[in-house]
Amino acid sequence: MAVENRYQKANRILKEIVAATLADDYVFTPSAVHEILIKKGFVLINPDLKNEAGEVATRATQAGIEAVPQEEKRMSEGSGGVSMANGFEIEDVPVVAGKRSGAGKKSIYPFDMLAMGQSFFVAATADKPEPWKSMSSTVGGASQKYAELVTNEDGSPKMRLVAKGPNKGVEVQETRLTRRFAITKAEKDGVPGARIGRVA
Repeated sequence: MAVENRYQKANRILKEIVAATLADDYVFTPSAVHEILIKKGFVLINPDLKNEAGEVATRATQAGIEAVPQEEKRMSEGSGGVSMANGFEIEDVPVVAGKRSGAGKKSIYPFDMLAMGQSFFVAATADKPEPWKSMSSTVGGASQKYAELVTNEDGSPKMRLVAKGPNKGVEVQETRLTRRFAITKAEKDGVPGARIGRVA
């Protein structure tokens, strides 16, 4: 009965994880849930990012997304020859990767639309007076979104043990980043802010 309930809970939470992943976000899950979903190849976890309860940031893989029927698709595409997304202009201005990185939360920023060497500018505001610092976790999370599962030559999952944190010793499938983003302090038209770009 307890095992049945664990699996039912994992399947229910998978829908939440997929919805969050499609919204460029993640869900915190306990090991009892994500271990089941990891074995199915439906989710990836970031053991370095956890909440007060010790639950780990979790997002869906492509297999997980396909396992849950979805109707919504994301929009992109601007007008007038200038690519725009949520009011941010995508420019052919590269960003040099700095030292700051981290895992991030839901983003309104156009990471999906960036090609190599492109970036967008975020102006400093009263709420975010130093976006080059406060947005580093958002940028790190965007990079994590594009992690893919690593397999062995025979197609079996390549596994590794979590080295630290509450999930230390848990076996998870290895991942590899397919895109990487960086943030740097910048200025545009005399306005201070941050420039965020794709560097890999």
